Amino acid sequence: MKKKGVLPFMPLLLVSVLLIGCDSANDMSAVSSPVLPEEQPTPSRTLKPPMDPIPVPEPEPEPEPELQSPAPPVEEEHTVTVTPRPQEISWDRAKNHIGESATVCGTVASARYMSDVSGKPTFLYIGKPYPAPDRFTVIIWGENREKFNSPPERFYLGKTICVRGVITEEEGIAQTEVVIPSQIVDTLPN
Repeated sequence: MKKKGVLPFMPLLLVSVLLIGCDSANDMSAVSSPVLPEEQPTPSRTLKPPMDPIPVPEPEPEPEPELQSPAPPVEEEHTVTVTPRPQEISWDRAKNHIGESATVCGTVASARYMSDVSGKPTFLYIGKPYPAPDRFTVIIWGENREKFNSPPERFYLGKTICVRGVITEEEGIAQTEVVIPSQIVDTLPN
């Protein structure tokens, strides 16, 4: 007899042995099964079946695929880029933010237009007047000065303004270059 042929009948054989053992559990003389010395039956114990059924492991469920929402179609013509609002800081803290894009706010303490210097710069000194070493400087070059409706050195003098741009440093002084008037985002009367 081949072992492969017996294997499918093994569960039936096991059930038959268990049923016979259960029917004759009350009649000890009917079943003569070998009992190990440490498992001698006592009057309060019942006989165990010769074999416990072999547990069959349940197949593990396959992980569910992660659901992804379909990406909306992108139309290149209508793509809008949103830039975060730059950090708003006081003029006296600007020196701690060199290299950052920020909105610096303060009162224009003094201003100068230097028409006789190369580049014809206009300087707005915020917080403290020139030459205070801890002032904040706004630079408007001559090529951008004409974009303003009024001369910046007169229009902004004494006003509280907020200037948006990248903070740089020149000779230890924090500064921002203004290219267009809208970089000066807010003017409030002093």
